[in-house]
Amino acid sequence: MVTSEDAATFHKLQMERRRNGKAVAVKELLDKGFAVRDLAKMLTASVFEIRSWSRGDGGWLTDAMKVAHLLATVDMLERYGKDDPAGWFETPVAEGFAVTPMDLYPEDMPLLLELASGQATAEKVLDIRDPGWRRRGPSPWEVFEASDGELAVGLREPAGESM
Repeated sequence: MVTSEDAATFHKLQMERRRNGKAVAVKELLDKGFAVRDLAKMLTASVFEIRSWSRGDGGWLTDAMKVAHLLATVDMLERYGKDDPAGWFETPVAEGFAVTPMDLYPEDMPLLLELASGQATAEKVLDIRDPGWRRRGPSPWEVFEASDGELAVGLREPAGESM
């Protein structure tokens, strides 16, 4: 459970981040490794808008608050020991399942922070976000590095078998 101290810290971080301005915040998120398309998804904006914001172009106050919220979330993740928050957001919560922390943002912030802090397990997240996950089992597909060094998608090898 996220504590009231965590909530107060988060609110303070969000207000500090809001004061720094939207362009600074977007640039910082990009510097931390977030892809523009991921920022667009997480901030419910278009790629064009994210690029405009990073240049300091207009936008609404609500846009600035959304960016500050995400950056405060990243600050909290770093406090919880997530050295690569952008990568952490993209990593499935359990191998073979499609649910990622990015899927929890921003609707399930308490669950997201519980997962980041180690207070919630992958099983708890999957039970909430994908209730039928135990019945279906993991995806038969996997992403792997192909012989040319590029990422590829293929069928997962059954346990114990190799080529």
